[in-house]
This record gives sequence, C-alpha cells and structure tokens, in this order.
Amino acid sequence: FVAPSVFTGNLQSMYDGSLEFMLRIAQSSGVERDYHGFIQMKGGDGTVLNYKMPRFQTLDKHAWSAYVVVLREDFGWTTEIDGAPVSTREMIRVMGNVTELLVRGDTNVCGGGGDGGDDDGDGREVVYLQNVTMRLPKRMGE
Repeated sequence: FVAPSVFTGNLQSMYDGSLEFMLRIAQSSGVERDYHGFIQMKGGDGTVLNYKMPRFQTLDKHAWSAYVVVLREDFGWTTEIDGAPVSTREMIRVMGNVTELLVRGDTNVCGGGGDGGDDDGDGREVVYLQNVTMRLPKRMGE
C-alpha cells in the first residue's frame, strides 16, 4: 500500500500520534516473514525509517484485525541502512518531509521453506487493508 499524498509532506504535528489501519489475511502460504519494515516512512533526504510490526496472531483468518503504529521513535522504529534505533531528532526530521509512506501487503515468503514441504507455498496470498488513518497525538489536558 502506497499512501496517498495526504499521508506525506510535513507530518511533524503527527509526532507521538498514530497510524491506524485494519488488516485481514484472507489467504496465505509459505513461510511467515520477518515483519521488519512492515511500515516504511521515506524522507525527502532519502532516509528510510522502518517499523517492525508484531507477529500476526490472528485466530480467524477471515476476521479484520486493528493495528495502531505509534509515530514516535521509541516504539520500534529503526533505520533502513543498519537497523539501528531511530533518535528523536531523526524521527522528527524525517517526519518534516515525508515523501512516501508504505504498508507491506504480504505476510509470507512463498517458497521460503526450500525442503519441498508445506512451508514452500504456492505463491498465493490475499491480504486486505482498509480504514487507514492518522491520529493527532493527545496533549495534556485533552
């Protein structure tokens, strides 16, 4: 999912706010992927910040699951280059000129098992995304 332009530009006012969405994994096969970089925020200077989503513990694959990603560096954001934790200064700097916001649309690596077993999968995956929104941070007294 490539977010529309409303999710780009100067998003510094969203610092400590959240990116929220609903996700449904209707069908998947293969090996569950590492969720590093499930969300990517790209800055105007080329800096890419990654967010690692927690594992998808969906009991019913036909149900929608709600996700909330806090837009603050101490909630799991790392740099693309070396996976290092993001500093407050770097997070705010990138949020000052976001050129792209991406949400990965797959949860498995097909053919990743390599042993010919059930892990290999056949390449089919159906993942739905809806209700993508950003929420301003709550300030003291609100």
